[in-house]
Amino acid sequence: MNPFHKARELIIENADLFSNLNELKQYARELIKRWEVDGIVDANEEDYLEVDDWVESKDFLLWLAQDHKLMPEWLNKACVFELLRR
Repeated sequence: MNPFHKARELIIENADLFSNLNELKQYARELIKRWEVDGIVDANEEDYLEVDDWVESKDFLLWLAQDHKLMPEWLNKACVFELLRR
């Protein structure tokens, strides 16, 4: 399994351990860095973002929402709210 698919799966599976989106983002940072990933390349924009910057971007929220049917309701709402704020 692709490490990013596994990361998304683990983030969503463990989402109920966190009380807000910021806590979940911190977990995501640590999880992704555990696999020695330093950054993410956006092929569409030919851009490179370090993990910390990527987790704070709308791209992270959209990536996470790809499995929105598996997300707890609070996380789904938090992602939508954050995306609307941008």
